[in-house]
Amino acid sequence: MDEQEFLGFFAENDEDEDIDCSHNNTEQFNGAIICSNCGTELEQIYILQDNSLDVIGKKYYRKKTQNSEGSVSHECRIRGFTDEISDMADRKYQRMMQRANEQGIPETHRGKPRKALICSCLFFSTMSKGLSSITLSEIGAKFHIFQQTKLGAGKEIYLKFFPEDNKIRQKPIDLIPNVMSKAGINLDYLSKVEAIMKTLDNRSPVINASKPMSIAATMTFIFLKLNPELQESLGYENVKVFAKQIKMSSITVNKKSECGLTILNEMQRIKNERQNENSI
Repeated sequence: MDEQEFLGFFAENDEDEDIDCSHNNTEQFNGAIICSNCGTELEQIYILQDNSLDVIGKKYYRKKTQNSEGSVSHECRIRGFTDEISDMADRKYQRMMQRANEQGIPETHRGKPRKALICSCLFFSTMSKGLSSITLSEIGAKFHIFQQTKLGAGKEIYLKFFPEDNKIRQKPIDLIPNVMSKAGINLDYLSKVEAIMKTLDNRSPVINASKPMSIAATMTFIFLKLNPELQESLGYENVKVFAKQIKMSSITVNKKSECGLTILNEMQRIKNERQNENSI
């Protein structure tokens, strides 16, 4: 991202025209009416109808053309984040805006550019507290941002202001609970899936070259393959059903899990041969 793109990101006001708030729960915040479910700022519209002697006012809500410039912390809270994480994200965002202002960069107050920055603030706040299982994409979805390019640009901007956070990395083992929860697997089995990952660590370039979430999904499916009764009870008759449930490519999970299972079987074969040799 060059300097022109950097400035342009902050300057753009990308309205969320494709988002329609259909919730009914509202609350007042900083003089605005906010949807309690999704955080969209709404405006009240009164339509007066003349019914003979009585004038009845009917109240409707619609999304405003400009999102709230209120508390970032509040926007995070109403999307389910804890007070601690929300406040930390707010401080990061305000610090970022202050630095941007010092550099003469116009602040973005609304739309997806602003939300993308908030998502990155939340992501690195949760990571810094050791809560590493949620992904940037999942945070983006809570703000109705599904374009990876927009989230990626927000992350790139964030790291320009907080380069020290470059060292924070989401590891595959951090994402196993995420995959297990999506797949409906009891987290009591977490240690077993982690043990599989540790056993296969650095044993396959095919697996090592994968993205963290892909590796976490692979290890989880290998665990199911090694526990067919559990796999059957969960209804995962094949890798396609499993991949669909966790919203990943079945081709990717299948290829890597087959590779991992081949390695594990070979390791077991060698172990059995050695045991037989020692027993003679």
